[in-house]
Amino acid sequence: MDGTSIRTLLDSVATSIDQAHAAQVAALSALRELLEHREAEALNWGATPGMPAQLDDDLPAGKGVFTVSEVAKIMRVSDSNVYEMVHQGVIPSMRWGRQIRISRRGLAAFMGGMSANDFERLIRETVEKALRDTPL
Repeated sequence: MDGTSIRTLLDSVATSIDQAHAAQVAALSALRELLEHREAEALNWGATPGMPAQLDDDLPAGKGVFTVSEVAKIMRVSDSNVYEMVHQGVIPSMRWGRQIRISRRGLAAFMGGMSANDFERLIRETVEKALRDTPL
């Protein structure tokens, strides 16, 4: 095989890999959309009394959990303001060690006017109802 044949073969392999990668990315994107749709259906947030109807139209797509800095950028406030709201229990949050994370649904609930306590109560009631209604 000469140099030109090898280059042609390598170009062909590279094109095939690029096409396979694009197909995989498209498949993963479709699966993520399906999963998000199924999660939303399973919890049926829209029909839950007290939960804002449009949960997260204003939030960046594809993220389920946000850092304090990301929330500060979304809300256009400082990180210290978000930390203060978290510590006061205004924004629903969770801790992983020393790190604070804010769920997409928790942030959407806060932006819809729901307090952290109301959101936690709603989550608890929704999960308990799903457990009662699910046959074993």
